[in-house]
Amino acid sequence: MKLEYHLDTYLEKIKNNNSYFQTFINKDSLAAGILVLKPGEEDTQIPHDSDEVYYVISGNGF
Repeated sequence: MKLEYHLDTYLEKIKNNNSYFQTFINKDSLAAGILVLKPGEEDTQIPHDSDEVYYVISGNGF
């Protein structure tokens, strides 16, 4: 199975929805999405029941 997602599509959805994240996979065992934060801005999401992986596209994070 090949899954293909385009970053620009989800960044545009975030911009249009005045949000800072957009989920593109949401299954029982896996969720993945795009999160956009400005420098110094904190992720305000509450902890999730499952593990999370963050891949920083630009800038840095911890």
